[in-house]
Amino acid sequence: MEIAVKQKLFRIGMLLSLALAPAIAAGQPNTNAAVAAQRVTNAPPGQIIAYYFHGTVRCETCLKIEKQARELIERRYKSELDAKRLVFQPVNYDEPGNAHYLQDYKLPCPSLTLVWRESGKDIQSKMLGQTWTLVETPPEFNQYVEREVGIFLNELNSGTDGGATSTNSAAAETIPESAPAIMVDSLADMNTRFGYMNAAFVFVHATNTPSLTNWVPINHARQALAAGWDIKVGLFEWKPNAVDFHLLVERLPGFKLPAVVIVLRNGTMTMVSKELTETNLVQEFTYAVSCGGCCPLGEP
Repeated sequence: MEIAVKQKLFRIGMLLSLALAPAIAAGQPNTNAAVAAQRVTNAPPGQIIAYYFHGTVRCETCLKIEKQARELIERRYKSELDAKRLVFQPVNYDEPGNAHYLQDYKLPCPSLTLVWRESGKDIQSKMLGQTWTLVETPPEFNQYVEREVGIFLNELNSGTDGGATSTNSAAAETIPESAPAIMVDSLADMNTRFGYMNAAFVFVHATNTPSLTNWVPINHARQALAAGWDIKVGLFEWKPNAVDFHLLVERLPGFKLPAVVIVLRNGTMTMVSKELTETNLVQEFTYAVSCGGCCPLGEP
């Protein structure tokens, strides 16, 4: 992952800008609103819909996630598909009439999302955020998707939903308020430790000396994002004596330290430098995703 700081020229809302991603027009499925509405209308009373939400402009990773998910579901769950208890349904949220899906399921970017519907109403939903990082390892990708679809089908068959409307597994992985950060001393060090994280918060001290840090709002923001989007968000702390300390500060002009630098997997960066609250961190993370291209949480 090459980390490149991008100065934001303007702030935009969730998923209004996908123009940075390379357009791949060939091979895209027909996902117009009329087809989507017809499938829902013809659905049985209880049904699991595996939506693949995407925009008009798409990158190779986005197309690959859809292709692998479709192939796995069609191979593993043929009988459920034939009975229409399970449907795989691509939807272009940029097309007229589909924009509501962005808010309905709080989509950060193109996403495979499972929805359990009963008599036309949503009972549960889950966005499978880990597809972004597992797509390059098909066995792990297939295991992940198969497990999550199986859980939804079992709940549909048993008729129990636990009263939940969102079942993202990351919600159960509580991050302690005092969870420590991984200390790093260079950009190369952080890149090495990034691993399967989708993104990271990097705390940078105000000076080249240590200071007390309130990790509570930072960890609360990480927990909210992990639970809501089913992603892995790491926490790093820039060593005060790090070799790249001044380099990093120089590449982030106009911001006041201390600060939290938000780094997406594709290298997009932004910063929260005033009030390090949970709300500000989550909002800035959302802005970074909206500016980061087609699949900013999964592209290497």
